[in-house]
Amino acid sequence: MREGDVDFDKITNRKLQFTDDLSGFSCDQDDRLGCDDFIHKKDEAKLYQKERHGITYLFFYGSDVVGYVTLAMSSIPARPTAC
Repeated sequence: MREGDVDFDKITNRKLQFTDDLSGFSCDQDDRLGCDDFIHKKDEAKLYQKERHGITYLFFYGSDVVGYVTLAMSSIPARPTAC
């Protein structure tokens, strides 16, 4: 599908639910970061959310899952820098 073919009004999102079946979803790319494993393997994304480490949102085009994002809290220590 080319960018010009996408009807952005048909894209919706919602929070991942423990009952969601994501077996039909695949990142469809060279998955060196393990994105497919996170969403499929041992319900890792669902457990991550249940344990409150992060929240996963699913993105739909019509009724098809086309992507996801997981938001997680973290921090980076600040150090003074010389000007």
